[in-house]
Amino acid sequence: MSNFKTNEIGSFIWLHGLGSSSGDSENLVRALKLNHASMFSLTLPDAPLISVTINGGEKMPAWYDIKGTELTDRQDKIGIEQSGKIIKKLIVDEVERGINPERIFLGGFSQGGAMALHVGTRLDFPIAGVVCLSGYLPVAEAFEKDFVRATRETPFFIAHGLSDHVVRAEWTKSSTEILRAKGFTVTEREYANLGHSVSQEEIDDLSSFLNSKCKSIFV
Repeated sequence: MSNFKTNEIGSFIWLHGLGSSSGDSENLVRALKLNHASMFSLTLPDAPLISVTINGGEKMPAWYDIKGTELTDRQDKIGIEQSGKIIKKLIVDEVERGINPERIFLGGFSQGGAMALHVGTRLDFPIAGVVCLSGYLPVAEAFEKDFVRATRETPFFIAHGLSDHVVRAEWTKSSTEILRAKGFTVTEREYANLGHSVSQEEIDDLSSFLNSKCKSIFV
C-alpha cells in the first residue's frame, strides 16, 4: 500500500482495478487538478492476491472474484464483504488519527470503483465524497437493505464511457438509478467515445467535483 502524508487535514483513498496495483493508481490521482492537494493524505491500498475465475484462475490483485462476463456472474458476495471490511478499516483508521470524516474522499476505478460504491453506502457516517469511475454497484439486490441512512448525506460522483465493453454503461446507469431511488445525491457523467479507461475530460470533471466539495472543507 502506498501512503503519502503531508500537512494534511483531509484524506483521499483510491482503489485500483482488477489486476492493477497502487502504483498504477498514483498517476491517475496525481493528474487531478486539486486546489488543496497538499492538504490531503493519499492512501492507495493494494487488493489481496486471489484466484480470478474469468482469468483462468490466475492469481492477481483483486477486491473480489469475477466468474463471467455478465454482471450476474460478478457476484462474489464473500469477497466483496471481506474487501469491504478492509477498506472500511482504512477510513476508520483515518478518523481515529484525527481526520474529520467529512474531509475524507473514497474513490476507485472499475472494480475499485465498485468497492467504493459498496463501502460508501454502508458507513456509519457521511464522508466528503465517493467516486466511481467505470464501475458499478455490486450485488445491489443483496446489499440494498444494508444501505446506511447517514451515508445519504455523502455526495457521489459516477462516470463511465459509453464505449466501455468491460463494464457496460447500462450497468453503471442502473447503479446510479438505484442510488438515486434510495435518496443518494449522484453527479453522473457520460463520455461518448470512452472505453474502459480514463480520459482528460473525465479527469477535469472529477477535479471540478472534488474542488467544489473542498470549498466547504477549506472555509
